[in-house]
Amino acid sequence: MKRIIFFVLIVIFSSFAAAESFTVDTPTFEVSEVKEAIVSLSVEIKNLLNGNQEFSISVISNEEFIFIDDSKLILNAGEKGSFTVILDTRNLNLGVHTGKVVIESDEKKEIPVVFEVESDNKKFDLAIDIPQNYQNILPGGTLRFELSIYNFGYFVREEINVETRILDSEGNVLFFEESTIINGRNVRLTKEIDGVPDEIGEYFLAVSVSPPKDPNNVGTAATGFSISPALSPPAVKKEYLPVFLILIGVLVAGFFVFNHLWNKRLVDNASYWNKKVYDLKKIKFSDTAQTIGKLQHQRSLLTLAYQKRYIKKDSYDNGAGKIDRLLMQLKKRL
Repeated sequence: MKRIIFFVLIVIFSSFAAAESFTVDTPTFEVSEVKEAIVSLSVEIKNLLNGNQEFSISVISNEEFIFIDDSKLILNAGEKGSFTVILDTRNLNLGVHTGKVVIESDEKKEIPVVFEVESDNKKFDLAIDIPQNYQNILPGGTLRFELSIYNFGYFVREEINVETRILDSEGNVLFFEESTIINGRNVRLTKEIDGVPDEIGEYFLAVSVSPPKDPNNVGTAATGFSISPALSPPAVKKEYLPVFLILIGVLVAGFFVFNHLWNKRLVDNASYWNKKVYDLKKIKFSDTAQTIGKLQHQRSLLTLAYQKRYIKKDSYDNGAGKIDRLLMQLKKRL
């Protein structure tokens, strides 16, 4: 019963948390471009409510490279609307840059932006692979990933610089490491970062490579990962909180009523068989096996009542002793 109550609570909790007032067709922007390029992207919003909604649209980043064509949008019930996001490389250095577009109304949604700015004639291309069991890690934990470096036809073995960063969705660099490797045609490395940030949220792993003799020849790669506790229940929306609390109260009350009735049954049965004494002479031989089965069942109920502390040890010892003696004498008849 306790497991059923817990399961029902989880289902109800998840259904309230999953309710949305609007949807966005673009969960994230991951764009790779060369220097001096400008990219325009469209975002579509759909109003899921029965009434009008006014949306406030803003940008958060510590670098100025994300721009929007409209900061407000009003949609009727069920209506769709769109706005444009512009990514501008002209004021950015070569490498990986992050930010986010924030859309707010009755709720808030964020669209992460990962913008890789690479050289036009880069020598190397990169790929990052984070294993499934490292894509969501605990605060302060270890991040493991595989880095593949592909040589674009420059088959001479040479030294290259590898810069590894962890960035948040506002463009802040939270981890930086620089190393040097000898590159051949293709290189595949397994790397670990110990002590990732303690704050729960979405983060990005970014890697850039370049030859020391040509630092402006940069290849990049980036991918996302999450930092979260072992169990992170979704938040319940404010307007559903009273209903949610009422349902919780009803389920908890029902559980206590059921638990009380069940416990009373155990105590009553244990007490009854504790007091009952069979007169062996009145038990027919043909009823011996049936009586033994009943006594064994009531012995188990008495034990369960004692384990749950519904009866005292003296009462348990007294009742169990009587039943055991009756069982021993009855079994001699068989």
